[in-house]
Amino acid sequence: MKAKDNKCDKGWHSGECCCNCKNQIELFKHPWNKINKGACSDTTNMYVCIVQHDCDKTNTGVIFEKQHGMCEMHCPNQRLEIGSEDALERVLYLYNVGRSFIHELIKKEETLKAKLSENLDLYKSKNLMNDYDKTFSQWNKCNLVLWDLKDILCRMGEDLD
Repeated sequence: MKAKDNKCDKGWHSGECCCNCKNQIELFKHPWNKINKGACSDTTNMYVCIVQHDCDKTNTGVIFEKQHGMCEMHCPNQRLEIGSEDALERVLYLYNVGRSFIHELIKKEETLKAKLSENLDLYKSKNLMNDYDKTFSQWNKCNLVLWDLKDILCRMGEDLD
């Protein structure tokens, strides 16, 4: 468990741990995945050490099932750690984005989705499968955008039921 000084009681005796190393990143799920499928905000409970083990800079990492541990490559994380809700709030405030703007984007995406659905029905009835496939891809992207926008509202504390 991390303390305010970014030390960990599960790692090395000095408080150094993988959980407070700048080379460790947490892995999250994605709706398109076959394994670890889910919302982008859902953790997989898996972590990756992205330290460069060799000189060829291959952009590789080592996957771990545990957040805590210690190795000789430890590099303290100096970044300010804040939760995703706090980070979202700061970004929205920085760009002066309010709930009403998010709601307006949702309305526009829902209108686009309805039009795309009509086109899907039309292309299917006329057996225009190339057009159907392209439109379905757009419809799917529209769904993902809607999911992200609604996720933002949920993180802002709105109940979308």
